[in-house]
Amino acid sequence: MDSPSLFIAFPVDAHFHNRLKSVALPLFTLFTSGGEYLQTITHQGQLYLAKELPPFPSLDRLDCFESHLKSILKKLVPGSYSSDQCLLLSV
Repeated sequence: MDSPSLFIAFPVDAHFHNRLKSVALPLFTLFTSGGEYLQTITHQGQLYLAKELPPFPSLDRLDCFESHLKSILKKLVPGSYSSDQCLLLSV
């Protein structure tokens, strides 16, 4: 059995999803193709834009990853999310 991965994630609701549809495909692909940026994951039926975290990140590193996630969200869909919606997921 694989170990679960830890993610900092933003839940994609219907409003945000509609706004994502207007993002140019090359820009969306750049930021959501995994790697250093984000990936899309589905957990318990909910779609998320998420950044996989290293094992055992410090609180300072968590803050850094959260800031990184928010920065990318602002580039993709300016002003259409609440920063308190970010959460940690173990998938």
